[in-house]
Amino acid sequence: MPKRNAWPAYQLEFLIQHYPLRGWTAQRIAEAMPGPPRTPKAVRQQAYYLTLESHNKQGWRQHDPALYDDVHDLAVMDLTLQQIADAIHAQHDVPVSPRWVDLVMRHHLPSGVYAAWRNRSGQRRARGVARSWDQRRKA
Repeated sequence: MPKRNAWPAYQLEFLIQHYPLRGWTAQRIAEAMPGPPRTPKAVRQQAYYLTLESHNKQGWRQHDPALYDDVHDLAVMDLTLQQIADAIHAQHDVPVSPRWVDLVMRHHLPSGVYAAWRNRSGQRRARGVARSWDQRRKA
């Protein structure tokens, strides 16, 4: 196993100053950091060790926290993932995917909200089937 190089104080200061800033991903910090070269993985590990919070760890787009409140309200209204994504797009003009909605529901909402929404999946399917039969009858 290769020997780990100790992090000098100036590298730690650079990491502490830049890691929480938007746009400063681990890759960018590793490339811009003075001193011995560090890998992006080493930067993330050291930041984790120092308990630094990152606004943009992987370069993912961060959304307005108000979107999470709307996802919560729409989940309580018992809409499907696609319907929630469409409603968020219509209301905030932010294109989001059903997968993003699912991740927000699982990781950012209280666990009881997601569990209750998931347990009502049979009811959502039944309403969808009833809607499709109504549309067939009208056609």
